[in-house]
Amino acid sequence: MNLKKLFNSFKYALCGIKTALKEEQTFRLELLIAILVIAMSFYLNIQTIEKIIISITIFLVLSLELVNSLIERISDIICPSLDKRIKKIKDIGGGIVLFSCFIAAVIGIIIFLPYLLKVL
Repeated sequence: MNLKKLFNSFKYALCGIKTALKEEQTFRLELLIAILVIAMSFYLNIQTIEKIIISITIFLVLSLELVNSLIERISDIICPSLDKRIKKIKDIGGGIVLFSCFIAAVIGIIIFLPYLLKVL
């Protein structure tokens, strides 16, 4: 096992996340929402299994956003001018993220609503 290569892999991965934070507005927004959801999960003292489900859901949304950003960047390199085929690829990538956000919202409502109703 080459520890230097392993360390460099982590370093490059963190650079990728840093780039997304710096250049991708939707990633920043989703990360902010994730932080608020995590804070709310501790404030409402939800069950451990629910925290795990929320964490996996957040990871899924953020990961898909990174994949979508990757698709868009590769598409821009392959075809910098407007192209209907590239537009469809980008639209599908955006649709994947939107779908994951919708599912995340449904999961959040299912988990948080009973706790919120108790507080109100």
